[in-house]
Amino acid sequence: MISSPVIRLAGDRAVAETTVGILVRREIDGVLVDMTSNARFIDRLERRQRAWKILERAAIFERDRLDPVVPSDAFVRMMQTVDVEKFPEPYRYMAFHLTAAGRPLALPIHYDGAPHTRELYARYETWFGQPTEGPRATVAVSTKGPFGRTS
Repeated sequence: MISSPVIRLAGDRAVAETTVGILVRREIDGVLVDMTSNARFIDRLERRQRAWKILERAAIFERDRLDPVVPSDAFVRMMQTVDVEKFPEPYRYMAFHLTAAGRPLALPIHYDGAPHTRELYARYETWFGQPTEGPRATVAVSTKGPFGRTS
């Protein structure tokens, strides 16, 4: 699920922030689970030859959870054998889900309060604040179509 972005414009540059919800159902060690993760995409965009292009996208994780589709002792046993504490709290179950599928984690893992996430925001702000031609504005983009329906 992707919400409407909030976009800050400065001439031919823009920074967009979009709330996302990631919902995944899969089997881990014979247990069917639902993994839910809430995050934000932060994007650096630039207009080149009259077209907007995403230069960089980072995901900032806010919280996640893992639930059995059907409550069971097997789920409890599985969670007792894994060490999710080694992952950042807002990303624990997403990391467990990915590693259980044999997929590598995309590093760094951004989350609010992390020093590397503050550095990411600072870098975006420095880039955004550089001189550019054109007006500056903040725009909330609507997903509603011309008749007020969600498109």
